[in-house]
Amino acid sequence: MFLQNSGDTCSEPCLIYSTGSTINAIELNTSKTVTIVTNLQQAAALDVHVSEKTIYWSDINLRVITRMNISSGKMEDVITDLGTVYGLAVEWESHVMYWTDYSNGWIEVASLDGSQRKLLFMEEINRPRGIALHPKKG
Repeated sequence: MFLQNSGDTCSEPCLIYSTGSTINAIELNTSKTVTIVTNLQQAAALDVHVSEKTIYWSDINLRVITRMNISSGKMEDVITDLGTVYGLAVEWESHVMYWTDYSNGWIEVASLDGSQRKLLFMEEINRPRGIALHPKKG
């Protein structure tokens, strides 16, 4: 995987993780670490759309969900006006993302470009954090 921002590579398989102020990749075979994104406020949840080579993450200080194409380095905020997002799941089959909003106590969904945002669960959820999904079964 070529990482545009650093000019470095991470030979697959790679594990991508956040440290709060950075997003990094680590090669599972060699433990070599590569920095993908720097100077973040407080990156929390993240997920990767592998076929589109795009990383999505929440910043709990800025209260946004941002995405970055790994090949081009292009970054953009796709969801704004959030509470505290600790959970994020990209569903690559339907091209949507789900996230948990801890401070507001709900779960939302939107298209990967941020459009068609919809509140899914509000009253049934108390301080949700992590989220996972099965793309083939919904």
